[in-house]
Amino acid sequence: MSTTNTTRTLDGVGLTRTWGGTHGKERLQRLCDSYRNLIEQRRHLNWTEHLRLIRKLGHGGQGVVYLSERRGADGFTLPLALKFFAPDPYASDAAYEEAMERIGWV
Repeated sequence: MSTTNTTRTLDGVGLTRTWGGTHGKERLQRLCDSYRNLIEQRRHLNWTEHLRLIRKLGHGGQGVVYLSERRGADGFTLPLALKFFAPDPYASDAAYEEAMERIGWV
């Protein structure tokens, strides 16, 4: 059984990328095994997000909404709206925390 590799050089950059072949399949298998291992261990994964508030978009009875920017690991940015819920309408801190936990699942 033969395998076909496709190699292409990215012009002006001097990089070569190869698709297919056993090397690519082995890397994919290692990656899948790694993810499967994480799932089977049922480990709780944590990560940190980097957000920057740019400007206030509006406010109302539930709270305030800001135009924000999420910064990715490789420096890319993603614009998003970030809402801060006001605790005022809730009878207690516990009621506020319970509501925020429910909203967080949405």
